Amino acid sequence: MEGDLGSFPSVCPVNHALTAPTPTSPNAAAVLDVAIACARPSPIDSEHVLFALFNVEGYSPQIMSWMGSVSMAAWPGTPTGEDNTPEMAYRWFRTRVLSALDRKGFRPSPWEDVPRKWTGAGLTLTLAMERIMKITHQISQHDVGHNADVDEDGLITPEFIVAAIMVDGTSQAFDIIYRCTRGLVNCWSLLETINVDPRPIFPPRGRLTFNTEVVNRGAAGRSGMLPWEPTGQLPDLEDGKWCAAPLKYANWLIPNHLMIGETIGRDSWNSAQSPNDNTFKVKRDLSRLVPAFVDTFVALRAEWGPMPNFLSMYYPEEIRSQGLDADVLFCPLETFRVEEEYGLATLIVELRKRLRRGERLYMHCNSGHGRVGMVSIPLIACLYDLSAEEATDFVQRAHDLGRNGGRDAGWSLPETDEQREVVQNLIEFMKRSGDDDDYDAHSDASSNSSGSSRPSSLRPSQAAECTIS
Repeated sequence: MEGDLGSFPSVCPVNHALTAPTPTSPNAAAVLDVAIACARPSPIDSEHVLFALFNVEGYSPQIMSWMGSVSMAAWPGTPTGEDNTPEMAYRWFRTRVLSALDRKGFRPSPWEDVPRKWTGAGLTLTLAMERIMKITHQISQHDVGHNADVDEDGLITPEFIVAAIMVDGTSQAFDIIYRCTRGLVNCWSLLETINVDPRPIFPPRGRLTFNTEVVNRGAAGRSGMLPWEPTGQLPDLEDGKWCAAPLKYANWLIPNHLMIGETIGRDSWNSAQSPNDNTFKVKRDLSRLVPAFVDTFVALRAEWGPMPNFLSMYYPEEIRSQGLDADVLFCPLETFRVEEEYGLATLIVELRKRLRRGERLYMHCNSGHGRVGMVSIPLIACLYDLSAEEATDFVQRAHDLGRNGGRDAGWSLPETDEQREVVQNLIEFMKRSGDDDDYDAHSDASSNSSGSSRPSSLRPSQAAECTIS
């Protein structure tokens, strides 16, 4: 991905209540001032910072121009080539971001004429913003490629705040940027563009694990489940009518067997100011899926933390409280990071076994593109003995025809070149491995997904672990 923001300008560092003791550039201080003003009297959240980045008088962040320039190619009808100037890219991106904020119910407090002399007293941050500011401080201490004018003890700039939003990957601001750029901007490409080495920021990964939780009676609670085998021929896309799923933010890949999409309830796309609204949407969407269409949910989101967090804070708890029966398989894949082939192969074989057992799967990450594409494409290739190109083309076309009434057409599955390389390598790896009997044996021995009856509750489960050597 091309793009360079150029050298940071020479600045006179200032002190700011939100960044002390680390010095702050004047532009970053101005952004934080607007964020504080438009948040009053509520805690400062990532949405306020995102709004402020586009509303500091006389300042157009280069990082936002770069994001717009990179992303315009993903949206039909946008200027390209010489017509795609930095100023035009900035205005285009600003319009999309502010429109997204408005659609999700963001309403800033009056901020234009508010005095901007803040002290630390009375300033509070949401948990998301606390994480973002911590990462911002961390980034500011790293060696930046061409920062001769930056103080040796670190300097917080708007670029570092935006990078921290993308590294954190859980906030409202991240979700809006991610969707407005259709995944073309991610933490890795952004850090590379501002010349920050990402390696010290991301801790080394441990073992790739997936856990299965039986909720209430689990997938086995559905009567009449019959074994299923692929016919040997891909489902005919025809006009794509069957690709449309019961939820507009999802689509079928195998009708009545495999559905992919966004997180149930669309997660952080809903306003942080209306958490009850999101709970309502989660309950509504679960009732549309279970028991009519889904037996097992496959969650690929590492940003939710360990499995106990996922079980207690997100939709599995709603499944339990509503008395629905389902299995929940939790495999925490990190946003835009790739995994070793062996670990993903073990997951794919587990999913293939569940499909053949007759279970109906709903697979999701955040938006249902990057990580979902990285897993669903090899799964389709494994089921129908396809090449990477054939499986990718089928999954992309089914998505384009079925997701959001075709409005998401062109949003790539998966999203990055690195993920596409993993897909290619993984399919080749599984073909070389032959009949996969070893994988099946491993999955049988390590997964607790037998569907045995349990009390109607969420209970700790054993992990199906795959050590990455």
